[in-house]
Amino acid sequence: MVATIFTILLVVLGLGPPETHAFIAARHRGIVVPVSAAAIGPLAATATQVTQEDTYIFRDRFKIHAETSGPKSGQPVLLVHGFGCSTTYWRAAISTLVDAGYRVHVIDLLGQGKSEKPGRAEGVEYSINLWATLLDDYARDVVAD
Repeated sequence: MVATIFTILLVVLGLGPPETHAFIAARHRGIVVPVSAAAIGPLAATATQVTQEDTYIFRDRFKIHAETSGPKSGQPVLLVHGFGCSTTYWRAAISTLVDAGYRVHVIDLLGQGKSEKPGRAEGVEYSINLWATLLDDYARDVVAD
């Protein structure tokens, strides 16, 4: 179990632009709370402040693209893209959150973006449960550090 409370910020696709609809979820508590984007500030299109690009190894074999930005002392935030997107979706939000002092983590889900794209031949069945396990593992192994 993750000792540190972390936040997952998800933009709801199809409900309007990220400036109007967002969810902040604390997955380990099973809580999803809708909040206006005003609570995290304007999502201006500015250059992303990536401090570290890395590869996270999921299940001891799959390469997951990850980026971390912001001060190590900042409250951690994990940004997760929707289906068919990637970490680049978050470039404007990352700058805004880093400017507000957050430690921002973004990953490409398995099979998406710059992450590895294994198939059934490698024993992978894509599902919400697979991606939830990936997020739990990443939060425990990286975000909680």
